[in-house]
Amino acid sequence: MSKLGKYSLLATAFALLATFARIPETMRKVHANSGACSVASHKGTYAYLRSGVNKSSGGPIAGMGIDVFNGAGARLDEQD
Repeated sequence: MSKLGKYSLLATAFALLATFARIPETMRKVHANSGACSVASHKGTYAYLRSGVNKSSGGPIAGMGIDVFNGAGARLDEQD
């Protein structure tokens, strides 16, 4: 198996583990009070998972991480 294939398999396994893992206190039910979303309601910590195919190389891509938003339309790591 090529080095790219090993990394792809590892990324896929990690993404599946993160998707199906049920870690206590990490899953919350979210409800908007007014039923509408706003920049102020986009405050706190959010996890993301991305996967797909790189158009230029045709190879698989995957990414996952955590973003923290301040409720004013910016990620916390973007503030200076």
